[in-house]
Amino acid sequence: MFDRGQIAPAIVLNRALRLFPSRVTAPMITTAISATIRLAPEVAELYTNLGLVYYLQGNNEQAIEQFDQALKRKPDLLGANLFEGMAYLRLSQYEKSIGPLKKAIALNPQERRAYLNLSVSLLELGRDEEALQ
Repeated sequence: MFDRGQIAPAIVLNRALRLFPSRVTAPMITTAISATIRLAPEVAELYTNLGLVYYLQGNNEQAIEQFDQALKRKPDLLGANLFEGMAYLRLSQYEKSIGPLKKAIALNPQERRAYLNLSVSLLELGRDEEALQ
């Protein structure tokens, strides 16, 4: 699908992570993933990975943008649904968090983080009975 030159950013990042895990920075990761997205914009998981980097940095708006891109391409991605819901929760956008978190539960009924975060959102909205279910 790709020749070695096209995937060079991903190869360099992978090697750097293995050789120097404490020296790889978030900007290095976002640059490598963004470059790979330009080469393969149809790959939903790349957007999820970029969204996770933003989420871990606390850049929730940027994370949500990337999760939305992933879910446009592949609506049943567990990670994109879960972390999009969690990012909305961090932004106190409780109503918006419910859909992705419920989808995450539907995709993986064992996903405890989805239940926990859904309950928090429902409690914040005053939907106590629903949160207890």
